Amino acid sequence: MITPLNNFTLHNTLIHKGDLIYYEGAMLSHFIDRDDKHTHYFYKWSDVEINQFNRWMIFKVSEIDLYSFFNKELNLLDLIYKNDKVYFIDTDDNIEVIAAYEYKVDDIPDDYLPSTNSYYDEYNYEKYAKELIEKINLIDYKIESLPLNLEFQGNIFKDYDVDVYTEHYIDKNTNEHYIGCEYEYDSWTLYKVDAESLKQLFNKEISAYEFIIKNNSHIYMIYKDENNQDKDFYYIPIELLEDDMPSNKLFYDDKYSTNYTEVLINKLYNKE
Repeated sequence: MITPLNNFTLHNTLIHKGDLIYYEGAMLSHFIDRDDKHTHYFYKWSDVEINQFNRWMIFKVSEIDLYSFFNKELNLLDLIYKNDKVYFIDTDDNIEVIAAYEYKVDDIPDDYLPSTNSYYDEYNYEKYAKELIEKINLIDYKIESLPLNLEFQGNIFKDYDVDVYTEHYIDKNTNEHYIGCEYEYDSWTLYKVDAESLKQLFNKEISAYEFIIKNNSHIYMIYKDENNQDKDFYYIPIELLEDDMPSNKLFYDDKYSTNYTEVLINKLYNKE
């Protein structure tokens, strides 16, 4: 099914990060959502009408699939078929959209699809590809399982705008505190904190950034499967996640607190 789109706004919400393949012009480019840098899109050049337009296929790519693509576990065709639908846009010389269409993946013309052999090949990709790989290549930090015995305590924060929780756990073996945060739709991070740091956070004596780095040289990252079950586990040096850390100017705001937040604060100060 092909649907013309009269008001296509996605293109204006994305940021061009770099070109992956370039030959007399960009052939495959990487974009991210301007409001969520973990939401990735590829623009694949598909067609041209001289002096009229260039046609691009736009499709979404998850971070775990980016990882698999650059490790040659998936090819470009696989990435496209991970989507139920893709978009095609026609752009003028100023990269302004002059027409847009939504395609179900089964309706994409064969001429617009890459081959089944379209695996990543570093010799045909631009320098930017290596920069992107450095950010997403986690293979050296994969672990077999989470070496913790966690017991969920409660949700200490909730962002009501996007329905995302920050969770508090205690390791039953060591009695240490851990904080779990959603990283993107299919993954979450886990890091250790101590009671003193929790007090300092709630008292606004330290920022969210200081709260994390104070007790951690590494952070656990857990990816989920299609059934929302924990699947893959990583223990990543914190410096590799520096770009994804909260701002050093971000402090605790009780508008995001929950009923459990007050319970935890009372426990920290041994209040009844």
